[in-house]
Amino acid sequence: MALSAREILESKVVIPSEMRTKEWARASVDLRERVFFMAGVTRAEVLQSFRSLAAELEAGNISAFDARKLARSELDRMNYRPQFAEQAGTIKDLRSRERMDVIFNTNLESVRGFAAWARQQEVLDAFPAQKFIRVRLSEKPRTDWPERFAAAVARSGVSAGANVAEMCALINHPCWEELSVFGTPYAPFDWGSGMDVAAMDRDEAQVAGLLAGDIAPMMQRECRSLNEDLTAMPRIREDILRKALVEDLQGLVRWDGDKLIFTDPNGTTGYTQSGLEGMWDACGDIPLVQRDSFVQWVSDHGDFAERPNTDRWEDLRRLHARLENEGRPPSTLKRGMSMQTQEAQGFLDDLEKRGFYTPHGKYPVESFTDSDMAALRYAQTQGDRWNIVIVAENPDGGQFKDVSALVRRYAEDITKKTNPPVTTESEWWLGRDARPRVLKIERDAETQTAYVWLGREAGR
Repeated sequence: MALSAREILESKVVIPSEMRTKEWARASVDLRERVFFMAGVTRAEVLQSFRSLAAELEAGNISAFDARKLARSELDRMNYRPQFAEQAGTIKDLRSRERMDVIFNTNLESVRGFAAWARQQEVLDAFPAQKFIRVRLSEKPRTDWPERFAAAVARSGVSAGANVAEMCALINHPCWEELSVFGTPYAPFDWGSGMDVAAMDRDEAQVAGLLAGDIAPMMQRECRSLNEDLTAMPRIREDILRKALVEDLQGLVRWDGDKLIFTDPNGTTGYTQSGLEGMWDACGDIPLVQRDSFVQWVSDHGDFAERPNTDRWEDLRRLHARLENEGRPPSTLKRGMSMQTQEAQGFLDDLEKRGFYTPHGKYPVESFTDSDMAALRYAQTQGDRWNIVIVAENPDGGQFKDVSALVRRYAEDITKKTNPPVTTESEWWLGRDARPRVLKIERDAETQTAYVWLGREAGR
């Protein structure tokens, strides 16, 4: 599940730096998302104090007045003074209300914006867009936002999914990053801005013309961690020290030449199956929640169905999103199911009406196989039930992810309750956000069997 704004804030690292506001604006987006920074502040204890107060303020444990009062007390305790006497009481002085408001508001609005953006990704189908609106009056409001929004859409090079006149667009439209001086797709979009975004439901997006054209890439749920691209360039040349650093950090980092790369074991950095195995094996005692969720899912899908929308779901969906296939999917993938007669007929009728297939809402992903025997074993039943086989033709490698090697790798940890055996099974995952089109449905009432043929085209 998406982290709260306070959890995101508390996860940020304090970075002492002499960098000024304009220099921070030029820094990597990935860096600024991960850190709690204050322009021109080099003392770590000052940053730590302000971050802690910001977290308490976000949690509602203290008021803005109390946060400023406590911050001044902490600054007094640390014998803080502005760099020059003439800066006292100005924006350069950390004790001034103006500077404190900038510190707290910018960092709080940033984590709130990220938290809101992450939550909306979970309901993207129902709320696919957002509108750019003013939520706070400013003493000197910027009047050029309509021009800036139009320019952002133009720079993105994507006209579909955006309405310049109404200043709205799909939430995953690239124009939002172009609009922001911070390079992020969520509020705030400028320093001290009173502008924000409001979610638009599917009907509102349809009326605004945002669901027409080539929008399929923007309708895919984005899932990323704040450490997805974290790297460093430490001045360490001795091989023995490099090895010791990696061992001390228990696999959280790896060397690529002179670059130290964060492996992001529970995040969203892309990996192949073999890459995940190697990275997880090197992680020592670090909790590997995605690996554990993978083992639990393959062992018992029903257990996941009983506890929907939990952290385990998010862990598994992140794993699906980060997986990179090492080869193309086979020409067909199949999924076998069985249903009571009435349920089966309703299911098939609904597919014919909608024209596209949606993975079952009770699962974070659905398992397919290229083994006819495996699919039929899951479908074959007795009594008043229908056997249903979903057949994906020429499956999209961006939607279907191969986990066969991972199943075999962790076979000893998997306690599978259904056939076929783990060691012989081919398993591919289809994510919940996929919408493959229904090509045809064949029903045989005599044998109570149905085949549903899917194509690659998204049915949105």
